[in-house]
Amino acid sequence: MLPTFLIFGRVVAMRLGIFVGKRRLTVDDPPSPDSRWEDAEIYRLTRTLRSRRTATQADLAPRIGVSKRSLNQYESGRLYPRPTTFVVWTTELASKARWTRV
Repeated sequence: MLPTFLIFGRVVAMRLGIFVGKRRLTVDDPPSPDSRWEDAEIYRLTRTLRSRRTATQADLAPRIGVSKRSLNQYESGRLYPRPTTFVVWTTELASKARWTRV
């Protein structure tokens, strides 16, 4: 479902970003060159969230309502979080997800 959400954003020329206050966070860790656009976007977002994590996966996972295994799979790009899980995850890390113009 999150890939569909991101594709919709692409259609209307918007991109989801992770913000702390007014500062947009980015991670310079490019995805695989043969990945689909939506996979690359999810990778970008999850890597940004991962860089903000100060707690262990075991501590953070129950706070966002998922198992440690699921969180590990989100962070590694093997599983996509649901949009609601993504929002809770960003909130737990004291950041916000916002749409910005491309």
